[in-house]
Amino acid sequence: MNPLVTVLIALGSILSGGGIVALINALARKKLTKVDVAEKVNEIALEWATTVKADAEEARHEAQEARREAIETHRQMTAVRREATALAEDLHRLRQAILDPDATLDKLRAMVWVMNERSGS
Repeated sequence: MNPLVTVLIALGSILSGGGIVALINALARKKLTKVDVAEKVNEIALEWATTVKADAEEARHEAQEARREAIETHRQMTAVRREATALAEDLHRLRQAILDPDATLDKLRAMVWVMNERSGS
């Protein structure tokens, strides 16, 4: 098999659909020398590599931003879980205090006051 055809087939499997179409169109328009074909193949390969590099750089930036957002979301969720646990514990203590046979309104008010002081309300 002609080495030129082998190179074109190999590049065809690597290049995107648009790149190979441009190469075929260029080759079909005129009879090219090996140097012309090599230059055209090199040009198309460089265009493809530039596109891939730009896409990879954009993907890297998007991934970094996603990591930053995930870290911030994790921090916020940790704070929310901590607050939810504290509220659940307060609610449980209030329920127990209300159901206590010795409960008085003054004791319940004092308990709520302590909870408010502890939470900074």
